Amino acid sequence: MGYEYADAQNYAANEGSLNIGQMYITDDYKTRIHITLPDEHITPTFRVDFTTNNSSVEVDWGDGSSPSTLSGNSGQFAEELHEYPEGGDYVISIECLSGLFSFTGVDTYFAYLIHDGAANSTNRVYLNSVTNIELGSGINQILNSAFREMSYLETITIPSGVTTFGNNVFDGDYSLTSTTLPDTAKTLNTNMFRNCKSLTHVSLNRGITSLPDNMFDSCKELEMISVPDTVTRINKAFVDCYNLKNITIPSSVKELSDTFRDLYNLEYCIIPSGVTTLYSYAFGSCYSLTSVTIPDNVKTISSNVFSNCKAMTSLSLGSGVTEIGAYAFQNCSALTTLTIPNNVKTIRNNAFSGCNGLKSVKVPNSLTLMENYIFSDCCSLTDRTLENGLTKISPRMFAGCSTVEHISLPDSIQTIYEGAFANCKNLVDITIPEGVTPINTETFYGCDRLKS
Repeated sequence: MGYEYADAQNYAANEGSLNIGQMYITDDYKTRIHITLPDEHITPTFRVDFTTNNSSVEVDWGDGSSPSTLSGNSGQFAEELHEYPEGGDYVISIECLSGLFSFTGVDTYFAYLIHDGAANSTNRVYLNSVTNIELGSGINQILNSAFREMSYLETITIPSGVTTFGNNVFDGDYSLTSTTLPDTAKTLNTNMFRNCKSLTHVSLNRGITSLPDNMFDSCKELEMISVPDTVTRINKAFVDCYNLKNITIPSSVKELSDTFRDLYNLEYCIIPSGVTTLYSYAFGSCYSLTSVTIPDNVKTISSNVFSNCKAMTSLSLGSGVTEIGAYAFQNCSALTTLTIPNNVKTIRNNAFSGCNGLKSVKVPNSLTLMENYIFSDCCSLTDRTLENGLTKISPRMFAGCSTVEHISLPDSIQTIYEGAFANCKNLVDITIPEGVTPINTETFYGCDRLKS
């Protein structure tokens, strides 16, 4: 049986006293592993890895048999097979007698509770026998795959003193609903909570500086998370967290990579003022995101940053933005108005293509590089303000803008590239200033109503 905070009094009455705080630990400082064994599998092997020299632990198997003592030096491990009298519920207690130890997985299905030391499918029987874990003293590291694929693990308490978590520590623990990392934790690694499909809440400690790739991959029940203000970089940590709706990003964060890509239900997220770069796909395909404000410190909006954010109705670009990457806002179909700041010098391919709800756009004269298809297929676009000083209309810049009827280009325009207004099917007239270089035959392709 496992105990959560609400069960503290019952636990103290039945098992012994405990200290209560952010993390708790039994007063005897022992680690307890709660297991349920089926009758046909009663011979698990327990393995422990040592992280300092002259380390030893005592293992009480919880069935009335004599305890076992396992010893070793740093980098070594010890293991022992134990045969239980019958299947049932047991509590394995581990007391650290000297030094420090850790739990480490050896390979995909191979953690500290194994079968005869052999990596085979039988291991899953023992991994799935674990229901609750209470870690005690003497543990400073929880290394790769230590608790991986323990499908019935519901709760785990992690004491202060643990500093390092390896890769895939809780990967595939389908029944784990919540946990709290201690303030001593400094190093987190990839896939840490991957496929924890029941996980709804994680308390992250101050002291960690980054959230690594795939840390919460496929945690489909995770709805809200608060990132501590010591984190400076968030990597691709939330892949396929489909129910994540709200996330608080601290001002300490400077960079966002494809951090929130494909979070279909993310509704609310404030980009802090300290962020200077939005890397590719940072919010790509966040279908429910409605409002975005880019802070003034952001210089570059990379490719596909907000592509397919189909519910976005409000966009405010900060004054510091100088480059908008390819496909950055492609298919943001609910966006209706757009003002591009005066400091923007570069807009790359298809930056706003497919924004078929966009009705009004203001293009500044600061632009020195405009690539192809920037506003193509913005089929509701009727109001375009092109500032005087703009010297060219880039290839297929307004191609497929089927509702536009009248266009007046500023006198500063010198070049109109191929297909710039192709398939503007309702275009009736356009005013082109004198001095524009020869116009390509494809420039007005498909403009069947064009008269002058």
